[in-house]
Amino acid sequence: TFMFGHATYLIWLGLFIGLPLLGLLRWRAALWRLEGLRTRHHGIGDVRGLGLMLAVELVRSRVTREPDPERADRVLYACLARGLSFKVSQGNVLTLTPPLTIADEELEQALDTLGAALDETVEP
Repeated sequence: TFMFGHATYLIWLGLFIGLPLLGLLRWRAALWRLEGLRTRHHGIGDVRGLGLMLAVELVRSRVTREPDPERADRVLYACLARGLSFKVSQGNVLTLTPPLTIADEELEQALDTLGAALDETVEP
């Protein structure tokens, strides 16, 4: 019983340490993907996140940081046509809030869809 109690304790300790660590890694990976989109698209002024609550701020210019609500709407509708739904906050902030139970593949697919919609809505 002495060994069993310690083993159970270690399993629970591993879960309490491991699960938040996995969540942190998923969050960082999602932010890295969004940062990659930011380097490709000059219309992205900022990307940020808290856990898996992610935000992409669309601007006309990174220098003036003037919001670009028209592009936000175009990106939203391009994503909706591909099956991805999210909210637009403050007119120009794409707010992605996937469920915490989202599979890694589904999160990757959502970010791929967002990237494709951003590519599609670039104005020459």
